[in-house]
Amino acid sequence: MKMLNTIIRKIKRIMANRSHESRLRYLNKLGCVVGKGTRFMNFPEMCEPYLVEIGEDCAFSTHVHFITHDGGVKVLNTLGFFGNKKMDKMARIKIGNNCMVGTNCFIHGGVTIGNNCIIGACSVVTKDIPDGMVAAGIPAKVICTIEEYYEKNLSKGNFYDTTGMNSREKREYLSKHVK
Repeated sequence: MKMLNTIIRKIKRIMANRSHESRLRYLNKLGCVVGKGTRFMNFPEMCEPYLVEIGEDCAFSTHVHFITHDGGVKVLNTLGFFGNKKMDKMARIKIGNNCMVGTNCFIHGGVTIGNNCIIGACSVVTKDIPDGMVAAGIPAKVICTIEEYYEKNLSKGNFYDTTGMNSREKREYLSKHVK
């Protein structure tokens, strides 16, 4: 019976990963609060989705992990710190509006990411990130403001208007213009 339940969960997850809309419906059904316009490139890793709140118009790249628990409490339990009880260590995650989280990021419990933030690829977010910041690294640290990010990339000529182009047109355009 346990194996059958595991197979059913995996099938549900595969079906939920078919589109942005199906991912959002499935996450909402699991208790995750997700704002309008938020998109996931693939299904995120969440053990306790009911402890995660995500704002509107966010974008999540592939392989983003939401870690709401801390397994280190196992050692405390084994050493008897809680008497005869076995405790869990849990904390919520909150992400504001208009945030971008890069591929392979880990966001730990107890963290709040403010509005209008960018989290660089492969970052491990263990502390709060204020509104309007770009953060990256292991552990993630604020590296600049959104305005500084804009100015830096504008001066390097890194922005390209590909709005409305199909994939062939975009490839052709970017192949000629990206430095």
